[in-house]
Amino acid sequence: MKRRMLRWLSFAACALMLVCAAVWAQNDQASEAAKPSELPEAAAKLFHLKVPTGFEVQTSDEPGIFKWKKGPAEIYLAVGDLFALPAQTVYKQLLEAVEQNKDLEKVRTLKIKGGRSFTYNEKAPEEPGRLRTLHLVVITNEKVINVDFSAPAKDFDPLVPDFEAAIKSFRLVSSKS
Repeated sequence: MKRRMLRWLSFAACALMLVCAAVWAQNDQASEAAKPSELPEAAAKLFHLKVPTGFEVQTSDEPGIFKWKKGPAEIYLAVGDLFALPAQTVYKQLLEAVEQNKDLEKVRTLKIKGGRSFTYNEKAPEEPGRLRTLHLVVITNEKVINVDFSAPAKDFDPLVPDFEAAIKSFRLVSSKS
């Protein structure tokens, strides 16, 4: 009789643990769904970026690639390692190339603690359905971070304030990034 009671209690305890684990997992998934704009953990260790409201995380199988989407608009973020050249050299070369490209406009440098940064826009295409992109480039001593804010040209201008707010929110977690 005691053995049956112990088995029953063991079974009940296991069942209770499984139910609790399932509830915890559902709550965890619900909280993830409630915060679709947050940065994935791997990116959050390097920098902070407030993704505009309404943009939902898209899965990516590639390491260092992060995506968000809202209708036809998309935010594409790539993080890579800086290998050969010093950060200052890479920054200067990229900035010079962007400034000389006649298809780009609104080139501006930004002050970001722990890195060098600039933004630029692609000029509006003649076809309203073609993509237009606002780029953010950040170079640290060890990383290159590129964020593209894209939308069809006809939808781009209303999104610019959200894209600019995201750019202003960008902060490196540490200068060693």
